[in-house]
Amino acid sequence: MKYFIGFLILFSVLVTSAQQPVNIGFRFSKAVIMPHRIDMRYIIKKPPNEYLLTIGFQTTGKKQWQQHWAYPEIGFGAYYADLNNPDVLGNSKAGFLFINAPVFRDKFFCLNYHFGVGVAYLSKAFNYQTNYYNFAIGSHYNIYANLDIELQYRTKKFIYFGSLGLTHYSNGGTKAPNMGLNLPAISLGLRYKTKDFYKQKNISGRSFKNYSDLEIIQSFSAHANKLSISHPVEFIGSFSADYGYYVSPKSRFGGGLDLILDRNKENYFINDSIFDSNNADYLSYGLHLSYSAVFGNIQFSFQPIFVLHSKYNDSFLYQRYGFRFIVLKKWVLGLSLFTKYFNAIAIEPAIGYRFSIHNNR
Repeated sequence: MKYFIGFLILFSVLVTSAQQPVNIGFRFSKAVIMPHRIDMRYIIKKPPNEYLLTIGFQTTGKKQWQQHWAYPEIGFGAYYADLNNPDVLGNSKAGFLFINAPVFRDKFFCLNYHFGVGVAYLSKAFNYQTNYYNFAIGSHYNIYANLDIELQYRTKKFIYFGSLGLTHYSNGGTKAPNMGLNLPAISLGLRYKTKDFYKQKNISGRSFKNYSDLEIIQSFSAHANKLSISHPVEFIGSFSADYGYYVSPKSRFGGGLDLILDRNKENYFINDSIFDSNNADYLSYGLHLSYSAVFGNIQFSFQPIFVLHSKYNDSFLYQRYGFRFIVLKKWVLGLSLFTKYFNAIAIEPAIGYRFSIHNNR
């Protein structure tokens, strides 16, 4: 109750002080827990219910990227889910940031995608004494990520919508076990608009000229060995050079080189009775492709990484996806999820430098 009261107080302050249109939303979802491993079926019972409260700020085109993305809605929200297995999975609470970006919009109908990311607290996590059945979630605090395709019907004061989407929880491999939970869902919702706003045309992209850049980025993190809950957390780091070409104000395509140092490959050496390994034995190198959705100085990036060499490696394909923040036009701050076949290995903070290469600009 105290969190709900706090949310209402924050809502009241923001609505009264905001100069732009504000949308207040509620969404109910009926979900299922996807058993992406056969042994997860034993902890899944009834379909969970999900509830979302959101406060969204309707962009009005004051910045060019808002016009390029057809005037998206950005904001924050609160999430609750009863996972319908109180003894093993408990429930989930989350706070998150989100963006609703239109794919198609006219005066009454809008097809858009909703993307939210934040921090979730799951009331039940693995414990080898009291909760040893929960091998999906190893820690109470996890990443919350949600992606929905949403169809809206818009009136002057209300937005009625339905959506199909997926919610994911993971601790990024920082503590074992960490299979994660995936919840596909169907949803219905309603948003109240404090002010009506409608823009149909994107007018700012006419003067755009293509250009390139080169980002040199150092990432670092730590993760647990999924094969053993008692294995210590080990260091993982990566160095990458990423060349990108901006094909539009919204999209950057590119590729580059990666060096990855993962000391958690130690389990291979132990299993093979090789105890005199050094850092070079933990080093992999490869090539990556990249795509970034560009929102001004914020980019959402996805990179498939193809491993060319690794002395002891059980995968030739990794993925990295997350956010990059361009600071003072030259510096890059990042936060990404590093995965193997889309199973989380580590959460990667990163820092880098950006060299701008101007083409026809």
